[in-house]
Amino acid sequence: MEKDFVKENQKILEAWEQEYEKRGKDICFVPDGIMFRGPIVKENGYWVRKESGKENELWANCPLRILYLTKDQDAGENHDQSWDCRGGSLHHPKSKVEDYILNKATPFNENLAKSLYGLATTTPEKFVEYEDLNEKDVVKLSDEYPFAQINCKKEAGGRDCSFPILKKAMEEYHSFLKQQILNLEADIFVCCGEQNGENPSLNFLNEIGYKFEYTNDKNAYDIYYDIEKNKIAIGSYHIGRVYDRSAMYDDIVKTYYYFLQEHPDFIKSHRK
Repeated sequence: MEKDFVKENQKILEAWEQEYEKRGKDICFVPDGIMFRGPIVKENGYWVRKESGKENELWANCPLRILYLTKDQDAGENHDQSWDCRGGSLHHPKSKVEDYILNKATPFNENLAKSLYGLATTTPEKFVEYEDLNEKDVVKLSDEYPFAQINCKKEAGGRDCSFPILKKAMEEYHSFLKQQILNLEADIFVCCGEQNGENPSLNFLNEIGYKFEYTNDKNAYDIYYDIEKNKIAIGSYHIGRVYDRSAMYDDIVKTYYYFLQEHPDFIKSHRK
């Protein structure tokens, strides 16, 4: 019987939110997990995704399951403009869906879309340089490729989430975050939020049963391999960080490409 990743994720979120409310939290709890793959519709001036009912099947059979471990959701200055992460769309709100125009209003959207495209299409033989990315292809893939996002802090936030705040949230709800991550059985973890050589989400993975170790592969910057489980984790800055977008792309995708040079079988060793 095929595992129901989506149903289990929902059970974890519901229990987590109940505990969150029991502790008297009054800021929005933001659900996340496997991205919705249903119709794209306009709501409040933005394109959003609805559930298709096929998310579990798509995730179960995805050749490489990519999971972004992010800090929290930027829900505006008053932390009250939150939305279900799973319904996020990367289409520009003033464009037609069929035009596949990327919403570049925030660095987060652009960095996510382009790094996802790079990870999903890179092989030991092929890597698309940042300047050669085709925007339509990037947005189209972001619509079709099954991927997931987990905010390590479920409480809606603002433009910045400091290390002390992030760590406190991860410690306070450790068991729920552990359950959610382990349930998805991802193959590639993009651990966002690295700062001064420290990466809370990467550290958390090693606390909950993974054994990610630095590969020391030639030119592979900040990539870690759990040989026993055949999983990789890529250390990255906060994906919404405003700095050289091409550098962010290279830090994630070119790093992965260099890893595949040394470990070409990784890409062939998961689901077909």
